[in-house]
Amino acid sequence: MVAESDVSISKNLTKYDLAVFDMDGVLVDYSSSWSWINKKLDIDNSSDLEAYLRKEIDDEEFMRRDIQRWMDKCPGITLDDVSKILENVPVINGIRETVSRLHWFDIKCIIVSGGLMSTAAKIAREGGFDAYVANDLDSDMNGLLTGEGISNVDLKDKGQYVVKFQEKYNTTKDRTFAIGNSFSDLPMFRECSFGIAFNPIDEKIIEGADAVVKSETIADILPYIIQE
Repeated sequence: MVAESDVSISKNLTKYDLAVFDMDGVLVDYSSSWSWINKKLDIDNSSDLEAYLRKEIDDEEFMRRDIQRWMDKCPGITLDDVSKILENVPVINGIRETVSRLHWFDIKCIIVSGGLMSTAAKIAREGGFDAYVANDLDSDMNGLLTGEGISNVDLKDKGQYVVKFQEKYNTTKDRTFAIGNSFSDLPMFRECSFGIAFNPIDEKIIEGADAVVKSETIADILPYIIQE
């Protein structure tokens, strides 16, 4: 049996109150929830992706073009249709284990993602996350997609959402860490005291990270956070 005082001492072995997870490419074991739909509908949006990376189009226009391609491919596509496509999106191993372990140390776990809301909600529910924010799809009263995205997360400044959750949970930059996989997660790292590049896809996130983890399970971030 572990004495109550021993538990208290053990929990003090971490200096964090808040863990911020990117979703696509981190919790989702695929490049993104958006690209999963494109794959399933046999859509090639590489020209739009290149335009986005060249900064010729913004987040809203990139979403709009993807959604329009879905509507052209599947006339009458609804939010429910999209959710069904996303039901089988692959997720990384070890999510529930990781969140449960962080919760044992009283660390709140949140998702901040430019991915799709339905996937974030599902992962948050099944993984036990405390909160999440992600982008969404606009629809009419019958659930039909309108062609517009709902930009809840500005990919140019994901750090602002970290700050909002720090305020919500009454904690600070020094007591926050983040996990991401691409350059768009660097603003999150800047609002944290420790950043982990998990299965990174570009050099910028590697250069901006305090640790790099390449693994088939998200649980492999734990040794960097919890000293046992």
